[in-house]
Amino acid sequence: MAWLQNLAGKAENLLVKFDENAANVFNDSNLKHLGLDNNNCRSPVIPNLSKGVDNADVSITIDRSTRFISEKSCTSDTEESVVSHNKRETPSPTSNTIDTLLRKEHKGEGSGISSKSGSLQNSFIFMDDTLIKYEDKISKLEQENEEINQQLMNIRHMYCELENENSNLQSQLERTTETLLGTQTEMEQYRARASRILQEKEKLIRLKQNQSCVENNELIFSNYNEELRKELKFQEDKNVELVDKMLKVNNELTVLQQNFILAQTENQTAKQVLQDSLMREKKIRSVAEEECRSKSKELQSRLQEIAHQNSAIASKSQKILQLEAQLKQKYNPSVSSDMEERIQNLTQTLMAKQSNLETITSERNALRLQLEKLESEYRRLMVQSQRNKIRSSHLIDGDEGKTPVPQFFKLSPFDIGVTRKVKRAYSTLDAISIRGGVFLRRYPVARLFVFCYIVMLHVWVLFILCTYIPTTTH
Repeated sequence: MAWLQNLAGKAENLLVKFDENAANVFNDSNLKHLGLDNNNCRSPVIPNLSKGVDNADVSITIDRSTRFISEKSCTSDTEESVVSHNKRETPSPTSNTIDTLLRKEHKGEGSGISSKSGSLQNSFIFMDDTLIKYEDKISKLEQENEEINQQLMNIRHMYCELENENSNLQSQLERTTETLLGTQTEMEQYRARASRILQEKEKLIRLKQNQSCVENNELIFSNYNEELRKELKFQEDKNVELVDKMLKVNNELTVLQQNFILAQTENQTAKQVLQDSLMREKKIRSVAEEECRSKSKELQSRLQEIAHQNSAIASKSQKILQLEAQLKQKYNPSVSSDMEERIQNLTQTLMAKQSNLETITSERNALRLQLEKLESEYRRLMVQSQRNKIRSSHLIDGDEGKTPVPQFFKLSPFDIGVTRKVKRAYSTLDAISIRGGVFLRRYPVARLFVFCYIVMLHVWVLFILCTYIPTTTH
């Protein structure tokens, strides 16, 4: 973005030079043609103010108009003193000499105006090209914004679907728990019935042992025992079926619980992502509101300055009118008519150039505002992309052994020379260490060699430390 700022600075310098040249031409014309009417005098001042207030860049146009009027008032005061002094010392010039001087001045002014108009046309063409480039960039950024909005809408739809799945899983879990409780109660009832049947059987067996003599009782007991055995088998089969059902229900319940936990985790992650995006949007909105407040305060202060400058301009215009009336009384009417026509032509050309200048300044300021917006959006998108890269980054065991560099060690165009050198040194050391680790990881022979070398070095150092006897020198 630095080249855009350089272009904007060059355009501003060209406009300032054009303003200075226009002011110099106007001052020269005032020094040589002092017979200006009231309407023609007021015309270059009042339209400047009206157009400057209507345009977006109020402060720049009003500052230029005030400079122009202050210079004009100063030059008018000096002109009056010079003219009075010349009248006292020397006689008035003849009409022939005045005509020759005027022709020479018009020729010089015409050549200067043609060269300036050529430079202005070149600057207009350059500004049109830059405008087309900015429009292309704005369209691209709008497309990216639409894509981001579509992604956000998809995330919200996913969140709603996950909530619906969560509610369905909860309802299924409640149903399965109810069925499990029902099966448990049925199983307890069957167990109670089986225990009662066994108790009756034991009683009958005791009675059979006490009354072993009676044959009829034996037949009855045998029949009864057979019936009890059949009922016991039936109850055992039912018990097995109920146990199988209970196992199936338990398996279904575990599966539903796992699905519920997975859906809950996905729901929480989606909720966290949405909360993060909402917090970012809130921060961006707060920053924009603060900027709007500061801009409104600046605009109010500029409007107050404009009011003060309008009052000063009114007072200076009254002084100019008085000076013009005095100058009209001093000059001849025959020469003044030609001078007035020429001055009118010059003022009209100057008015046209001033209107062109004002349109250029308004377009320049609009482009500057667009440039600032684009820079802020570009920085925001860069920060978001860098955060996404940091989140999704992981170690890659590739051919080059690259790893993600921390954010504060990445090179940026805003770094100073020392920081840039430190970051480069860090990156080179990091790359060397990573490549060495990858080399040792791939080749086990190299690892074994390094391990043996370190062990032998330590053993040698320990041997020297244990066997070394210092010599006592007296």
